[in-house]
Amino acid sequence: MMTIKNKVLAILLAMAFNAFAAAWTGTNVEPASTKTIDGKKFYVISSPDELAWFAKEVNDGNTNINAVLNNDIIFGGTSSTTCSYSWTPIGKDSSVMFNGTFDGNGYGVYGMRVSSRFAGLFGIIANNGVVENLFIGASTLFKSNGLYQGGVVAINAGLVRNVRHSISNIVYDTLTHVGDYKIYRGGIAAINYGRIENAFVEGSLKQEYSITHRCYSSSSLEVGKATTIMYIGGICGSNEGQISVSKNISDIEFNTSHNTIFVSSSRPEKSIMLMKYTGGICGSNSGTISNNVNFGNIYTLHDETGEETIGREYSSVNDFLAGIVGVNKGDANNNISVMDSLNANYGLYVKSSNKKTVKSGVCALAEQECVNSYYDLRRLTGVSGLGKTTVEMQKDQFAWILNTTNGTTENSEIWSRYNDYPTFAKDTLLAIHKVVFNDGSNTSNAYTNYKGLTEISLPSDIPEGKAFAGWVNSNGELVDSTTVFTEDQTVTAVFKDWEDVVYSIRFLDEKGNVLDLQSAHSGETPVYGAATPTKKSTVAYTYTFKGWSPEIAPAVWHTDYTVMFDSTINQYKVSYVDYDGTELFSSMFDYGTKPTYSTIPKKTNTVAYLYSFAGWSPTVENVSGEAVYKAVYDSVLQKYSIEFKVNGETLLSKDYDYGSVPKYENATPTKPATKAYSYSFAGWEPEIAKVTKATSYTAKFDSSLNKYMVVFQNGAKVLQDSEIEYGKVPAYEGETPQKTSTAKYDYSFSSWSPVLTKVVDEATYTALFDSTLRSYEVSFVSEGETLLAKEYEYGTLPKFEGNEPSKKESKGFTYSFKGWNPSVAMVKDKAVYTAVFDSVAKTFVVTFMNGKDTLQSTAVSYGNTPEYKGKTPTKTSSDKYEFNFSGWSPKLAAVTEDAVYKAVFDSTTKQGLSINRILANNFVVQVSGMQVWITNARTGSPYALFDLQGHVVAKGVVDQKSFVINAENRGRYIVRIGKLSKNVSVK
Repeated sequence: MMTIKNKVLAILLAMAFNAFAAAWTGTNVEPASTKTIDGKKFYVISSPDELAWFAKEVNDGNTNINAVLNNDIIFGGTSSTTCSYSWTPIGKDSSVMFNGTFDGNGYGVYGMRVSSRFAGLFGIIANNGVVENLFIGASTLFKSNGLYQGGVVAINAGLVRNVRHSISNIVYDTLTHVGDYKIYRGGIAAINYGRIENAFVEGSLKQEYSITHRCYSSSSLEVGKATTIMYIGGICGSNEGQISVSKNISDIEFNTSHNTIFVSSSRPEKSIMLMKYTGGICGSNSGTISNNVNFGNIYTLHDETGEETIGREYSSVNDFLAGIVGVNKGDANNNISVMDSLNANYGLYVKSSNKKTVKSGVCALAEQECVNSYYDLRRLTGVSGLGKTTVEMQKDQFAWILNTTNGTTENSEIWSRYNDYPTFAKDTLLAIHKVVFNDGSNTSNAYTNYKGLTEISLPSDIPEGKAFAGWVNSNGELVDSTTVFTEDQTVTAVFKDWEDVVYSIRFLDEKGNVLDLQSAHSGETPVYGAATPTKKSTVAYTYTFKGWSPEIAPAVWHTDYTVMFDSTINQYKVSYVDYDGTELFSSMFDYGTKPTYSTIPKKTNTVAYLYSFAGWSPTVENVSGEAVYKAVYDSVLQKYSIEFKVNGETLLSKDYDYGSVPKYENATPTKPATKAYSYSFAGWEPEIAKVTKATSYTAKFDSSLNKYMVVFQNGAKVLQDSEIEYGKVPAYEGETPQKTSTAKYDYSFSSWSPVLTKVVDEATYTALFDSTLRSYEVSFVSEGETLLAKEYEYGTLPKFEGNEPSKKESKGFTYSFKGWNPSVAMVKDKAVYTAVFDSVAKTFVVTFMNGKDTLQSTAVSYGNTPEYKGKTPTKTSSDKYEFNFSGWSPKLAAVTEDAVYKAVFDSTTKQGLSINRILANNFVVQVSGMQVWITNARTGSPYALFDLQGHVVAKGVVDQKSFVINAENRGRYIVRIGKLSKNVSVK
């Protein structure tokens, strides 16, 4: 168990955490620890990030996990601020309903911003879900278009118990819809299908709705069928489960702005309907609501607008407002409502014929009776329902009526009472029970208080010759005023013979101490036998013995008599004296009264001071003993007129206190300056001294030669600025002014404008410059060689004065002078002109030969590759060989000189018909550099080039008999065409 010290430390740590915690930024972090409770694993939640992780885990499908809070969860940085990030509820919709256990452990969640269809810390709690021991802080804000909004959960089908919601927020909703629309709002749940136990809602729930109906007259929606139904309750909007032992003390206020838009307004039927069911506990009940209490008030405002007049005239609003439940279709019993206001107000366009308001202290629309449920009819008037007066509801008997359904059921022991209205029983507030006193002839009823105690009454009829000996319960045990009753029961009077019954008689002082103890038989009158009681006088009173309470009478039961005293108020002397101790007045006054002296004392004024009576010291108070009050005076210094003048003109005239130093409080006196001189205030004549009489002071001034600002500048640039005394000739002391050369001119300083002269006012002198035309070097260059370099003045046109440039011919080209780059232009800066040449390619003779025969001879330009355009060369077969053309030697290349290409042939030995067929299927391989030449290949066959490691270097399909394969490196390779292979060496 946590000790008091540990609890305090925990609270201080939580406060420190709240003071410095940062607001949640929408992130999530897996909890750092878990614990086992009743054999189940619980995630220990210590921060908003961890709670967000838990929500995400549930919403990702892990709906059976459990959590326990380790401290308050602060979303907004402090417990009184709201986070800027929206919260996604735990169990956000019907696909991922929460089915685990969430134990708040007595901690709270503060500052959530909830804007979801299913709005709450939880969205939907499933049948096996449990949420308990949790507080939702007042800083949580609901702002959405959601249909279901609950302070803890939107829809509950499980168990919600020991929860508390402190509301201080506004729920905003903007709804636009066609046809029927239902909205559910509750301090704990929007809709409850499960159980809500021991829930508490406080604060003020303000809801603002802007509802737009779109009414159609099509076949899909008839005019007059657009309806909004709202279920609003302090605990839940709509209940189909069980709600018990719960309390709402939050006010419910909702304002509705109602707008109607028509597609067709040709029919005059009612176009829309707004229906509200509002209850302090529930808006609607189809389940069981029992043993609940509402202290919250309900306020509603409707204001309607419309785009067409017909929309304003033919809409309707129905309000069902009640202290317990708006509409009851189920079991509602043993509930109470204590409220002061239940109001519905309507705006300009909600006409009286189009509204219906039903207000009830208990149930506005009862399809099934609310049993043994009441409201305070003294605090709430003008409503229907079963009510009781404030006095009736503030009796222990009323709590018993709630416990027993007015005596028809066994005592539920749910209700107790402390101070005023019934409240829920707990360890320190015992349930109220009924005790029946039966004396054999008559019975009387008594009800226990929150301590389980009740007053013991006397029998109404005592048999002749008998004496009353006490009350006994069913076990034969005597009961008295100290007996704690824990159940409803009947006690029976016991009578005995007179001589067998002795009563205890005690005489007590005011503190309950026994002064005298006696025994008396029934009917005997006791006599006090000790010394007469006394009571010590106090500063206020003197006491004398008066008698006993109650008055001494013949004994009928054990009786205590308490002493009583008369009191006489004491008197004390009070004196009033002047400041010097002279007595002005004295008299005797009763203790506790206010001593008065009506004459106002006076003190003679002196030369320096005026005196007025300020009161008495000490402050006069009610008499509590002898007192002396001394007159106190306020003193005010005498005042004298002081004048301040300049040249005979009074600048200030003011009264100053005697002994004070006068101060001139206006602007410092001035004297107009001349061109040559300025004047400064130098003080007053005579010198200012403490006030002793009326005095006139005259200002005096010092003079100084004026100075004027003289500026030397070069264009807009200030070179020198200084103040020069009147009459002096200024001198420029800086470096010689410079002016930046332009492309056209160079500049040199010449003089100042205007001419320097004596200072008589502010002056500005500007530098003047002479200008000289600039020259630039122009170069003519050919093939990197400067042919001419010469200076030309700005604006002249340069001209090349040498021989026309030339360029030496190359191996493949000849050249001719074309001009200059860039084109020669007027001089504005340095310039370089480069000779540009046209080029003409040379031609060479290329000859193709077959043996000694010339097949083709043509001229080909330098750099072009020659092309043979004649018939394919042939070579006559011999008796031994056949020849096939395989290419040219050398290999065709770009022309750089005259060239001769000779036809090359492959030879095949003649060996008869079978051998020729084999050769026809063979191929020839030749190597030239890194190229492998293939001839006599069979078209359509696959080919490949392998290195000796078996790696494929190239592959493809033969599309002509002769082709080339490029080798990657030097070395040995294998050429395969079809199923035939040959080795080849590339060197």
